[in-house]
Amino acid sequence: MKYRFEGDNIPPIENPQTGEMLALLDTLHPKSRCFFSLTEIHTGSYVQVAGARLRLTVEARQYAQNGFRHYVMGDYPRKEDSAYINCRVGPIYVLQSQMLVLDDARRIFVQFLNNAKLIEGFDLQDVTSRFLPG
Repeated sequence: MKYRFEGDNIPPIENPQTGEMLALLDTLHPKSRCFFSLTEIHTGSYVQVAGARLRLTVEARQYAQNGFRHYVMGDYPRKEDSAYINCRVGPIYVLQSQMLVLDDARRIFVQFLNNAKLIEGFDLQDVTSRFLPG
């Protein structure tokens, strides 16, 4: 598998090493470097993070033959209260249980880099309908 790691204010990195990717994730900052993504090149599937070390959101898009599914990742149990994450690209509205921390993002990105799959143990809210025409 081939990967591309991209982020705010960094050039894209083809096939990043785990340590290199984690070191860059550690620089997440709401004003200067507020988002990163890791894409599996062949399928286009990706995980992305935005926000700050202690208040961030992680989303994932998984492609298959019949299209894609897009998820916002969160903790169990799902808490329907709304929350928002401030970052340079504007406020991002999520459910309270979808406000994660950097350690969560690090684990999700490492798992995805290892096998292009999402780590188990997170609530996956399917928000695909937000991205469909109509």
